[in-house]
Amino acid sequence: MRIVVQRLLNAEERCREIATEKVPQRLSRTLCRLVGQVGRPSEGGVLVALTREELAQMTGTTLFTVSRLFSQWEEQGVIRPRREGVLIDDAAGLDAASPKRPDRPARPAATDPLPARRAKTRPRKIASVLAKAQGRPPTGRA
Repeated sequence: MRIVVQRLLNAEERCREIATEKVPQRLSRTLCRLVGQVGRPSEGGVLVALTREELAQMTGTTLFTVSRLFSQWEEQGVIRPRREGVLIDDAAGLDAASPKRPDRPARPAATDPLPARRAKTRPRKIASVLAKAQGRPPTGRA
């Protein structure tokens, strides 16, 4: 039952992202989420082996928009697009590269406590995966 509830909450979160967030936030969030789910260490970063078209479909945007954002983020040194996917060098930079929407009200905590809990652990997990990929010991806190 918990698995079904978790999947439903994840689907609800994805729908909310598509409906309320701009493309850079959606794409950076998706990439950060995928680092922990399917990312594998490669070339000093974490490789997410999904094509630009697959990422565009996951985030509800076009291939052109994903390519444009990847070019911007590559110039900033955050990611390195590859033929077989995207290599993420700096997850914190990826999060910072997409501008936030300060006008969006916070979600009530009583509605869904799980994303708040996941939000606390996600940066540490991503930092740990990146540290392993870059051959350095993971830090205690991120």
